[in-house]
Amino acid sequence: MKRNLTDKLVGSESGVMRPPAKGNKIIWDENGGAGFGVRIAAGGTIAFVLEYRNKLGVSRRITVAGWDELPKDEKKGKVERAREMARGLRAEIDKGGDPVQAEKDEIAKAKGEKNVKELCEEYMKRHVMLRNGPDQKKNARRMVDTMIIPRWGDRKLSTLKKCDVIDLHNETRAKHRCTACRAFYAAELAACPKCKSTEREPAGLYSANQLLTVIKAMFNHGIEWGWCATNPAEGIKRHPEDKRQTWLDETKLAALDRAITQYGKDSGELIRLLLLSGSRRGEWMRAQKKNFDLVHAIWMKPSDSVKAGVQEHVPLNAATMVVLRRVIASTKKEEPYLFPGASKGKPRATVRRPWIQILKLAGLAQEYTVAGKRGPLTRWRPTIRLHDLRHSYASWLADNGEPLRKIGQLLGHRRPETTSRYAHIADRSLRNTTNRFGEMISKAVQ
Repeated sequence: MKRNLTDKLVGSESGVMRPPAKGNKIIWDENGGAGFGVRIAAGGTIAFVLEYRNKLGVSRRITVAGWDELPKDEKKGKVERAREMARGLRAEIDKGGDPVQAEKDEIAKAKGEKNVKELCEEYMKRHVMLRNGPDQKKNARRMVDTMIIPRWGDRKLSTLKKCDVIDLHNETRAKHRCTACRAFYAAELAACPKCKSTEREPAGLYSANQLLTVIKAMFNHGIEWGWCATNPAEGIKRHPEDKRQTWLDETKLAALDRAITQYGKDSGELIRLLLLSGSRRGEWMRAQKKNFDLVHAIWMKPSDSVKAGVQEHVPLNAATMVVLRRVIASTKKEEPYLFPGASKGKPRATVRRPWIQILKLAGLAQEYTVAGKRGPLTRWRPTIRLHDLRHSYASWLADNGEPLRKIGQLLGHRRPETTSRYAHIADRSLRNTTNRFGEMISKAVQ
């Protein structure tokens, strides 16, 4: 059936536009070109359609627009708008396009496309768990589980935009960390929602940059695996960071050493090893007896325990060897770890409580109170971090004239830029050396 379609004709509910008893019927338009018409379903739904053959000769029919979807316009009726849309589709078909197949491909792609949660889990399984060290695994898992998946877990990868990553990056920067329970929370909150403490520090900056690094790496791997075409974190700059540089003077180091002796437990020995060697906390906590050459005073760090993922051979000084032999002698012969954990066959997981107790004894912790169920509770906040022992070790070497290249080797730095933070101390050492030479010459010429 062919008719000259008009808004008045299509909008009427009688005559040719009366719905069929079942199924649907199509009224073809005399003025809309071949294959253009209006379809009326048994339920009364009206839509404009276009029928065509693709380049393979297969007959297709596509819905151009629903009658109710088209806006009302006094200058141009709904039928004329639908005709224009049909002409656009016809032009695409004449060039070899197939709108029906393109629509099917889009639906299939949407159904088969991975979401952010699936990419997170695949990234953890195929990269982080195989390539990264224990601390990096822990940090990546924390960010995936607490920041990325709750925010974007169900989002399809193609729907994630650069502005989404920028927003999360900035929001994370504004967070604070409770100095009592170490929980992160939004800056606008007056107190920690976990322990109600009002003591906090602005620690979101570093977490925000670490989060950005994880997102970038995750989507780069997604591109390699063919899961996505673009990286929404590409081109986003990290927030400027002021590197934390706290180095202990000889007085504080001596106070720590006395406090460790007074504390007198295996965890105290662990902290003393950190103080003497400059190695990372996680490396000592996961250290196994078999990795030490006690004859030649060498620590053979396996690649899976080192941050850079590369095996290292680190020489140990005489004081470290004295403590190391003492620790080995105090543990059971069959125990593989220097510092066994609470679970059998696993190393120690944390040293936070012993560290605070030692700082209290050394006078390097601040007292504060938090609200408790039965009144205020006394807590202690460290004034220095465990990692500051590593910085102190490196700064002492630099101050005594050791080359930055050697310091970097002892600390396990893979890039010279990492060790360059101690350059100004090394410069001061060189200046002291040249001053001594100048004083000698001055005395000679005077």
